[in-house]
Amino acid sequence: MKYLISTILIILFISCGNDETRIKEKELELRERELKLKEEELKQKATEAEKTTPSRNNSPAPIQETVQNKETQNNTVGLTKYLYVLIETLEPKVVTKPKSVQEQENELKNGVSFPVKKEVKFESFVHISDIVEVKNFKEDDKFRAIDKFEKTVRQKLSWTDYEVKNQIPPDEYFADIYKSNISDRKCFVFDTYAAASKSAVKH
Repeated sequence: MKYLISTILIILFISCGNDETRIKEKELELRERELKLKEEELKQKATEAEKTTPSRNNSPAPIQETVQNKETQNNTVGLTKYLYVLIETLEPKVVTKPKSVQEQENELKNGVSFPVKKEVKFESFVHISDIVEVKNFKEDDKFRAIDKFEKTVRQKLSWTDYEVKNQIPPDEYFADIYKSNISDRKCFVFDTYAAASKSAVKH
């Protein structure tokens, strides 16, 4: 009887020990899973952070272009340059108005020549300045050259308007209508005189 009781106790002790071992193993498994989940979460957060953080290579294109333009202007300033100015104008021109067929027939029938009629038409002209050498070039030099050449062009236009006025009868002349106008002003800048000369000839 004593041997039976001791045997039962031993069996119960062994079974309890096995249960504790299994519980510990399960706890270890759960901890390992938790660690793996935490590692995956950390990796996802790191990936998202990389996507949202702007890189130097992915900066907006307009900003890069603006910086490049500024660098180009800075490289141009202070050097010797060659420039010329181009001004486009609309100028009045007196032309003879062609006679109609009926007017020509009436002249033949009556043997009388009717006075020639005139009208004013506007034509486009291009005025180009001489090539100017500018040392220690600055952006303001372009506008100075434009304004200076515009004064010369306006003197020519005033003479053109005066000639038109003399060719039109006073009762048909309208100063506000038959007046020359400047339609565009441009300045071209080059590193060499040869480049400026080749460009000016094309206009």
